[in-house]
Amino acid sequence: MNRLSKFTAAALAVGTLGTVLATVGGGLGATAVVKATQGASVPSGQHLTVWSWWGGPETTLMQQTANAWGKLHGDTVTIIDKSADSNFNDFENAVRSNSADMAIGIPHNNLGPLQLAGVLAPVPNGEINKADYIAPAINSVTFSGTMYGIPLAAETYALFYRTNKLSTPPKTWNQFITDAKKVGFEFQDNNFYFSYAYIGGMGGSVFGKNSNGSSNPKVINLGSKNSVAGLNLIRDFVFKYHFMKPNFNNNYALTDFQSGKIGMYISGPWDTPGLAKAKVPFKIAPLPLLPNGRHPQTYETYQTMVVSSRTHNTAAAWSLAQYIAKTTPLRELSVGHRLPVLKSLINGSQVSSNEYNEAFAQALQFGVPMPKNAAMNAVWTPAGNMLTFITQGKETPQKAAANAVKQIRVGETIQ
Repeated sequence: MNRLSKFTAAALAVGTLGTVLATVGGGLGATAVVKATQGASVPSGQHLTVWSWWGGPETTLMQQTANAWGKLHGDTVTIIDKSADSNFNDFENAVRSNSADMAIGIPHNNLGPLQLAGVLAPVPNGEINKADYIAPAINSVTFSGTMYGIPLAAETYALFYRTNKLSTPPKTWNQFITDAKKVGFEFQDNNFYFSYAYIGGMGGSVFGKNSNGSSNPKVINLGSKNSVAGLNLIRDFVFKYHFMKPNFNNNYALTDFQSGKIGMYISGPWDTPGLAKAKVPFKIAPLPLLPNGRHPQTYETYQTMVVSSRTHNTAAAWSLAQYIAKTTPLRELSVGHRLPVLKSLINGSQVSSNEYNEAFAQALQFGVPMPKNAAMNAVWTPAGNMLTFITQGKETPQKAAANAVKQIRVGETIQ
């Protein structure tokens, strides 16, 4: 299936931004981009502090990019590596204390509480061209019609399979079950992030929908008939097909795949470097179709960049943000293995020429962005408990889902 079927043929139309990216997308210090992002209202001589939840080489990339922007613009930037801190809400305190002007690498599903707290600056009109981006990326940072961040990259998960056990990946449900019985299959079945693929693919969801298609957190759908159908599939993996034991340790899926104990498992781009370094013979493909003939609905994560609503360096912050958005996607793909969200790039040769990147780009077509509203914070723990009770045989999918819905409603009330 051609990715343009979801991202539209407009992705091939390279406009002004595409022209800039064609010349500077893989390099640093592009004067053309600086000129395009340093309007007359942007003063020089300022210092910006940027928190980055992208660690290691990604932090280095961001610092190099910021230095290039600062050198040509007349400002300085400090990138602070926050990758060891999993609490994205810490950015709220940083904004209130004026200790950070921007943040990079906040997954979009963490924006809800920050937006609700009023610490994210709205993206100025004309800052980016929305038409240059795939629609889910724009939607991931949009609240009530207003953007509160710039999407930088996308991630989802897919089926990893060992080529010394399977010559081709299964595409249908029946073929998947046959292959899984033959070569073994595991995944983090108690992790709601991964298991949602089966819930969503069977027509279920976490929340209901408003008339405009946005999530309605007042309606919890995990106990619906379709959601339970997805949970039944997850239960069958354990008790019908015995792919995983009731007390399966989710940490073993990668280990078992790398050692050759199993031939298939589910994961994301973060595992490809290690497997390639270990010389594991593997390929990646979208998850096979479900019994209903539909694709599993994998959760998608859109990595974002935001600006503090209280920064004293607003113009410079948005100038740097625009520069990062325009110059780093391909280098981020190289060092961080995260897909670009610009149409001209995700449908370009830089993605299609790498079989791993291409596989995840294909999988991205069938996914759905994780809910970004603040109510999702009340979902993760009850949903995880629900899956544990089901896969350990302690509760039926119907009962576990009903209990999860009750806990989520209580959690929403407390928040």
